[in-house]
Amino acid sequence: MTVSRRAGLTAIAVAALAAGVLTHLGARHTSATFDEIILVSGGVRGITEGRWGMVTDQPPLMMYAYGLAAVTADPVRPREDREWTFDDRWDYARALLFRLGNEPTELLARARFVGTVLVVVLVAVAGAFAWWIAGPFAGAVAASFTALLPDVLAHGGVAYNDLPLALAYLLAVWALDSAVRVPTPARHGVA
Repeated sequence: MTVSRRAGLTAIAVAALAAGVLTHLGARHTSATFDEIILVSGGVRGITEGRWGMVTDQPPLMMYAYGLAAVTADPVRPREDREWTFDDRWDYARALLFRLGNEPTELLARARFVGTVLVVVLVAVAGAFAWWIAGPFAGAVAASFTALLPDVLAHGGVAYNDLPLALAYLLAVWALDSAVRVPTPARHGVA
């Protein structure tokens, strides 16, 4: 099927924005998940105190992003008169979100907005990658399917690493595919 460049771009943009809206609306009605609270609170502590050691078993980039977003709410933080360690991270997170008078839904909503933005990026990248391989129609279909995947909609609305890692893997596959199709030193470096 032949789809014009303009129609393909429009379809990808509509799919990406629809996924962002659906994710945002769903995230507003999702309670705090067990593990997202440690990334958000670890990020808040890192941004405000410069101490990043509470969450060492996850890639750190999203902890920084979620913490930066949550810190814009100016939360009351647990006291630093003790050494918070990896083993204390759940206590710190529960204190930050539920015991110090902070509004947990506000802190999580700000952090989850980062995830919503990444959903839009993931859908757009999926569409662009398919377009690069097979044209505008494939791009529109890939973006639409990605936008409606229940896992994308669910994990995009939670401040955790699942969706950002999916985006990273897709970008890595694209970089590898590009390096194999058109081998150049620059493409190999990116891959």
